[in-house]
Amino acid sequence: MIPSVKRALFRKFKAVETRRHELSYLFWECTTRCNLDCLHCGSDCSKQSNYRDMPMEDFLKALDTIKNPAKNLMVVVTGGEPLLRKDLPACGREIRRRGMRWSMVSNGYFYDEAVHNSLLNAGLGALTISLDGLP
Repeated sequence: MIPSVKRALFRKFKAVETRRHELSYLFWECTTRCNLDCLHCGSDCSKQSNYRDMPMEDFLKALDTIKNPAKNLMVVVTGGEPLLRKDLPACGREIRRRGMRWSMVSNGYFYDEAVHNSLLNAGLGALTISLDGLP
């Protein structure tokens, strides 16, 4: 191949490869505490975690560093078990206030009608509940 053609193709390739890639999912492991010990879980979580939960204010500061988030950005709250956090509805409301959508991955153990209504009112857009892995 002619060197000038090769360079031109490489420049075109680099331009395509370096174009803007929008952030579409941001996973927040909001706690390393979990009430269960599921076989399938890849997280290093336990009932008595040695690590404190990340304060909501710190996570929101991190979110605020995302300038011009994509319209389809989904903040996925996971853990451990997110429902062990008492401030989860407040976190959800703050995520929505910033114009971002949010969802949650849970083992579902603490999920009931009151929690459901609270999270929906906080803007929860999607929920994944794992049903596998227990005896």
